[in-house]
Amino acid sequence: MALTPDGKRLLVGTAKGFYGPNAGKEVTLGPKARGKDYNAPFNYIGDQLTGRLTMVDLPDEAGLKKLTAQVRANLPPGEAAVTVDRKAIERGALKKHKHVVYVIKENRTYDQVFGDLPQGDGDPSLTIFGEKVTPNAHKLVTTFSLFDNLYADGESSQVGHQWTDAAYGNDYTEKQWVLGYGRHGQVESDRRLTSSPGDYVWTLARKKGLWARVYGEYVDVQEDHNSLQDPEIKKDPEKYGYSESFERIFARDGRDTEKVEDFLREMREAEKTGKWPSLMVMALPEDHTHGFSAGAYTPYAMIANNDLAVGKLVDGISHSKFWKDTAIFVIQDDAQDGPDHVDSHRTVGYVISPYVRRSAVDHTMYSTASMLRTMEIMLGLPPMTEFDAKATPMHAAFTTKPDFSPFTFVPPKVDVNAKNPPRTALAARSAIVGVVAHDAKTSARVIKVRFLARRPAVVGHVARSAQSPKCRRTAASWKKQSKYSQSSPCP
Repeated sequence: MALTPDGKRLLVGTAKGFYGPNAGKEVTLGPKARGKDYNAPFNYIGDQLTGRLTMVDLPDEAGLKKLTAQVRANLPPGEAAVTVDRKAIERGALKKHKHVVYVIKENRTYDQVFGDLPQGDGDPSLTIFGEKVTPNAHKLVTTFSLFDNLYADGESSQVGHQWTDAAYGNDYTEKQWVLGYGRHGQVESDRRLTSSPGDYVWTLARKKGLWARVYGEYVDVQEDHNSLQDPEIKKDPEKYGYSESFERIFARDGRDTEKVEDFLREMREAEKTGKWPSLMVMALPEDHTHGFSAGAYTPYAMIANNDLAVGKLVDGISHSKFWKDTAIFVIQDDAQDGPDHVDSHRTVGYVISPYVRRSAVDHTMYSTASMLRTMEIMLGLPPMTEFDAKATPMHAAFTTKPDFSPFTFVPPKVDVNAKNPPRTALAARSAIVGVVAHDAKTSARVIKVRFLARRPAVVGHVARSAQSPKCRRTAASWKKQSKYSQSSPCP
């Protein structure tokens, strides 16, 4: 913010402007009709980062009071959006939980997965991974509650995991990720820049005397003092609450079903003693996929296996002695990898517990921070930042009349072991994009490559990295690619 030289106006610059849907574009369908062309290229969320500059006349004292009151009215506390008896739900439902399992998945929009559900606000024409590919996800949200107004607070994995784990994206990460994803280079940094200045949800829990355990989340963040890359934590991961066996599966690029089996093995051991962590944070990122990379599991296979893993996780917990006082929260770290007709941040999430309303649809507006705030209330933890402090907690999803019926997973309906052929135009495009775990160097082109399986008509559309509008290639030029280089010809 700054004043004009004459001191009469205030200049306000914002790095992030308004967002919105990123699916298709408006076209003329006839003399009196307009609609969306879903074969047109959709906007990558990074390309929607439009800054704004506002010039405001400085008000007098009376005007300042009026505007201040308006701002406060526009920013009510999250509890103001809770339409149920908040105290009754906290006392009769939220506080009944002794264990929270927090699962973090990768990159899907609501419409990509749940657009085919008629009871929610979905667009089935955008559904790529519907009930056939994700039968467990569909069974979970029809058995428990469907959330069709849930948004990821982060735009990409680099900042999304910060929001998912700490309810905050620090200044460095919010600015740097666009440069990195746009292939303009990474600024040299260490933990002093990349870490959250506050707590992560598991460090907060430990400070308050709770037993918190981490399964794969944040294990590969460079030298972060809360990750396995910290030299001290590397010496003895178990001492710091990291599952070493789970990490070994990660290290060899094991599948999500293997990780869940390892988690459930540990849970069954805990059933013998009755001692199980209060908070468990788990990464299940296989729905990120490897695109159409030659020889890799196909996107359908990877997303179906991820879905199977979540189904088996809920099945195992709900058939255990811990089910009666356990809540499972599942969310995507971001929604960058596809289109949505409401907003490019709208994402997929579930809340699973005996105290969650059954066969319900919750239209309340929630975000990543809402899930964190709800977990914090369950475990008696304070907010980590102003963002989870002001987030709308998910009271409306709960009931004081529990249903302890267990969940049974659905076997996959597609081949979870199917692999991409060795040499195709799509494999070449995936290789050039350079799809890597947790999106460390991914870009807008990744979602376009993955979308081709459903939208072959868009092969010739622009492949463009965030912040690089001049980088364009046609289908013909992609087919001429003879070497599957990991580097892109685009900046």
